Amino acid sequence: GGFFGMIGGNANGDGIINENDGSEYWYQEVGQNGYLQSDANLDTQVDNRDKNDVWFPNRGKSEFLPQTGFNNCGDVLIDDRDGKAYNTIQIGDQCWMAQNLNVGNIIPVDTDQTDNPEIEKYCYDDSEANCDTFGGLYQWNEMMAYNSTPGSTGICPDGWHVPTTGEWNTLLGTVDTQYDATSGEWQGEGWQGYDAGAHLKEAGLNHWDEPNLNATNSSGFTDLPSGGRILNATYYAIGLESSIWTSNKTTPGSNDAWRRGCKFNTMEVSLYYANLNYGFSVRCVKD
Repeated sequence: GGFFGMIGGNANGDGIINENDGSEYWYQEVGQNGYLQSDANLDTQVDNRDKNDVWFPNRGKSEFLPQTGFNNCGDVLIDDRDGKAYNTIQIGDQCWMAQNLNVGNIIPVDTDQTDNPEIEKYCYDDSEANCDTFGGLYQWNEMMAYNSTPGSTGICPDGWHVPTTGEWNTLLGTVDTQYDATSGEWQGEGWQGYDAGAHLKEAGLNHWDEPNLNATNSSGFTDLPSGGRILNATYYAIGLESSIWTSNKTTPGSNDAWRRGCKFNTMEVSLYYANLNYGFSVRCVKD
């Protein structure tokens, strides 16, 4: 979608003021709070005024703007902050993002993420293309937006939050064929469940290494082997395993937090703790 009114400037620089100035230069992904990707109002700034100053005076009866609202689980979620789109999936009573979060600005692997106005992320091998595929990698405090309360929004979009260990247990108990969410199977460290991982992992070998044991993705969760960033400032295990933070520290005030993950050669799901400065994936769940 875009708008059908005439743009009051040569936005695409082709020497002609026509409908192409609108259709080629509206960022469809950014939605109603977005901006034109050129200086359409000729004020030397590329910002939201290019949309407000140019579109509003020229709007007609048939124009529209892309919608960003999220209504039903299964709809595509558009993150108002950057226009990125995420699939969503209903699994039991929960609504999950079906992709890892990818928000923020990339920083090098040897630099810690810090409490500043920007969201910072690692991309495996410092490659933005890996973030586009596997999502960003975040240190725990950055993911939580420096709020240690379990279940906080953190860096998730509005209306979503970082899942707790309990919410993860609910997910695993929903998809596993032998252990429900109330089972003691999901307590303590180690590899857990019978086949929950097989139902969570993306099927096939497009991203997972062989054998990607019995992966079906029957849940629609589409877990990917995003690897992680470890304390010696190196990346590890892309293609082999996933590591996804929970919003729970091991104990209040601890320097460690719990994370869940799948692996290429098992149907089980892991629960281990890791230092807060590791960089892992983030998967958001609906409030």
